[in-house]
Amino acid sequence: MIGKTRKITREKTRHCKQEFCKLYANKFYDYMQSGQTKKIKDKNKKIKNTMKVCKFFYCNDGCKGTTVESGKNYPKLKENMYIHLDKKQAKKFRKKLFKNKTDILVDNVPYNMPLEIKKRYLDRGALSICEPYIKDGSLDITSSKIF
Repeated sequence: MIGKTRKITREKTRHCKQEFCKLYANKFYDYMQSGQTKKIKDKNKKIKNTMKVCKFFYCNDGCKGTTVESGKNYPKLKENMYIHLDKKQAKKFRKKLFKNKTDILVDNVPYNMPLEIKKRYLDRGALSICEPYIKDGSLDITSSKIF
């Protein structure tokens, strides 16, 4: 990693997976409900799935199995988390994102992540942000509405 100053302990990991993801899943569910005319029927199932995704992207030390994982070689992605990307698209995206670097993470957060978003997530208990930051992209828009 480019730089690592925060120490990740088991307690922090447990807190992230239990407390942060529970808060995130409930807020995400409320956000999704507010924008839809058709209500989601099975709230518990939706929250459980959102918590699984949350643990992968926000409680993942080193961002293992994501497009922002460190290293020269293309990482083995968890396919079920990237159903919207095929392997060819993901490789092209990663190449564009990394350019000639082998690591873009600073404290498990992409180096170009705005301080406001980084602080918002980390203060609430996230250990990492394993999503690339793209201005006017999904994280830029969604994060401001969820938290």
